Amino acid sequence: MPPRKRASAEPAPAPRVASGGIEARRRFRALIMQSDWTFALIVLSQTEQLEPILDADFSIAQLREIGRNRGIVMSGPSKAAMAQQLARGLATASAEALRDPERYLDGLRPVEADFVRRALTAYGLVLPLPRSAIERLWQATPGRDVTVSELQQALHRQALLFPARIPDFGGLRDIFYGWRQLGVAGLEPVLRWDFPARTPRGAGRGNARVFLADFEQVIAAVQATPLRRRARRAPHRDAASQPFLRNHEHDAADAEAVLGTRSGWAPDPRTGIQVVPDDVIDAPTAARLSAQTGLSERHALVLATLAAGQCLLTDPVPSKPGAPLSVRMDALELWLSLSNEEKLLEAWHCWTRTLAFGLEASLAGVPVYRAVGVSDLSPSLIGTAWCEMRQYFVRILRGLPVDAWVAWPALREAMRQLHPHSANTIAQRHMLWFGKSANRQPPPDNEANWNATEGAIFAAMACEVLTAFGALDVVVEEGALTALRVTSTGHWLFERLGERGIALPAEARPAERPREPVRWLDDNTCRLPPAPDRGDYMAFARVFGEPGRAPFTYHITAASMERALRNGITPVQAAEHFEALGAPLPASIRTRFEAMAGRFGRVRAYESVCALTLGDDVALRELLAATSLRDAVVHTLSPRVVIVRADRVDALMKEMVEKGFMPGVRG
Repeated sequence: MPPRKRASAEPAPAPRVASGGIEARRRFRALIMQSDWTFALIVLSQTEQLEPILDADFSIAQLREIGRNRGIVMSGPSKAAMAQQLARGLATASAEALRDPERYLDGLRPVEADFVRRALTAYGLVLPLPRSAIERLWQATPGRDVTVSELQQALHRQALLFPARIPDFGGLRDIFYGWRQLGVAGLEPVLRWDFPARTPRGAGRGNARVFLADFEQVIAAVQATPLRRRARRAPHRDAASQPFLRNHEHDAADAEAVLGTRSGWAPDPRTGIQVVPDDVIDAPTAARLSAQTGLSERHALVLATLAAGQCLLTDPVPSKPGAPLSVRMDALELWLSLSNEEKLLEAWHCWTRTLAFGLEASLAGVPVYRAVGVSDLSPSLIGTAWCEMRQYFVRILRGLPVDAWVAWPALREAMRQLHPHSANTIAQRHMLWFGKSANRQPPPDNEANWNATEGAIFAAMACEVLTAFGALDVVVEEGALTALRVTSTGHWLFERLGERGIALPAEARPAERPREPVRWLDDNTCRLPPAPDRGDYMAFARVFGEPGRAPFTYHITAASMERALRNGITPVQAAEHFEALGAPLPASIRTRFEAMAGRFGRVRAYESVCALTLGDDVALRELLAATSLRDAVVHTLSPRVVIVRADRVDALMKEMVEKGFMPGVRG
């Protein structure tokens, strides 16, 4: 079905809410980066900064033409100044496109705008666009009236498309181009699909889910009983010496078959070895989690995977492959201190940007193969391929009207025709492919094969993951997806309304939890339950106290109070924090803390230092004036003796000799 160019009607946005956990959200992502879980790599734009591109690629006349087309006034005395002014004007236009993605297409003819929507829906703003893709997408654009080269020149003159200056990407050797960027929060204009409105049989809202309620239910179940992680396969005996086995989990029998394909020779580099499904938990554990929560096993697997992807579960321990997965309390405290909107945005960011687990292929039962000759195809890079597939599907869904049923076979065919290589933007088909054969890569344009592989994976995304987020309603008949529709929650997620401060739709809001007060369990133990307005206090509590065994409890000890003093927390500040929480600091702790603060720093112990002794009272002043001694001094004992850092001694000795001093060294 051809796409429509008009924008679909959108529901009125929800009321705005204030974000109270921005700092906690930053700390939450910083905590994720310290984890040992595998994460997808973030693809960065191949487009350089706009100003030097304008200066290098355009003449003064062309700069003026772009300025006239965009209504940007330029009066610079030189070409560089004009490029700077034009870059600022285009940055303002990009800011307007952040509010309305269609403004990105200002100045284009309708047929050019249609092409840009197609290209951005298929590849997005960040991925480099190959020349071969431009030719294929332009051939599919109705009303095309110029050659591909003329189209590229037209987009270049509008300062939209630039040469990316890279020889290859994802194993594809081609000529690549990059788009003018809109920043992290930018949304590209996408195709709007016009499918016949039809309510399918069995349609309803019975499968609507509240993601946050289900997710926290899974977390509570893991707190009660830690999960058993899926057992890793035993590696092949020669895994350490084989590059294609070394950093990948693999089946030993599969690896032996690959190594034996050519006796006495290395295997053909085009031979495939199956990528082991990287489910976080195994089937019996998913069944147990289902029994604990009442969720389906597949739903429980999805939520447990998202919990691991956000580091809410303990890191995998290579030396203890059978170690259970329990909840990380430091991460859980930060998670619970986020608002509902921020929690859902973090889970969404995880699934679309960083989650390296290919759970959709596992849920769809689609085998995945990688070529043994591609040594740089790491698990993280395979994870990036999964994330790019998810982002492509989200861009497709952005083009659907909200709350309107769409037949899945029609949408699937439109996706295949628009971008049949959507699974291979990061790794080409000779590097990573789906199918049942390790030695024969399936033809890319075969409809039946695409529906059984990439199409099945997208169906799993819709039925298992996006319904878990509450973003889609689906109709499944005889085990097959037949129809779907975008919910108001899906619209909120797809259009990133949460990043603009728009509140969650009512259907996505979990029931309000009673707000537990902060209280002292005894004179030394405080219980501080997380809440969206307590993010900063949670960080303070981890400095001022030691986390207890019970959730959200902190023991105040002499060591923790000393740590607080080292971090610059004064008794007055500590008292003010607890007063603000409605749980005044007990008098006994306050007295001890004030006493420690009074003595803090009176006795100091230094490690890795040296003593510098001087022959008279004048030498120290001369050295301080003539050398960098001032920066190396730790403490001055007397006018003739100072303590200096040991790592600065060699440099100081060299400086002293250069200045005419003759220092002696005693071991």
